[in-house]
Amino acid sequence: IDDLQQVKHLRCDMGTEDWPVGVICKGLNELGMQSIGAGGSDEFKYGNLDYVAYNRFRGGHGAMLADANIDSIARFLLTSKPMNLDKDEAPQSSGLFGLATKYSSALIVVAISLALLFAAAIYLITPAPYSIAASMLFILFIWFFLGRF
Repeated sequence: IDDLQQVKHLRCDMGTEDWPVGVICKGLNELGMQSIGAGGSDEFKYGNLDYVAYNRFRGGHGAMLADANIDSIARFLLTSKPMNLDKDEAPQSSGLFGLATKYSSALIVVAISLALLFAAAIYLITPAPYSIAASMLFILFIWFFLGRF
């Protein structure tokens, strides 16, 4: 924004219950995956608030794209001014979502551990010559799924 002048203003719209970003992306980021983060749930950090607007919408990953917000998005695109929606009416996240985001890295570790245990179970249950192939296919599937983030 300041140095390269490529962007004049930034608008960060977030869902109050954005589980993929708030839990999965945040947890993976905390565990070292730097290509993703939780900016769409925790706000993108930028120092000068004259250039940035933060808005929360009730709902999940696509809550900010609801029909009721289309006019606001269009005004922002046409005027390029950051527009904060009414902060007094900003919805809050549920307690369960708050807990899940707080312990997101632990939840990811548990999920990965369960996936590895399941792969080991597949290896032990599947008859021999296919046991290694079946468990490796499961691990590759999980790796591919996590790589999509």
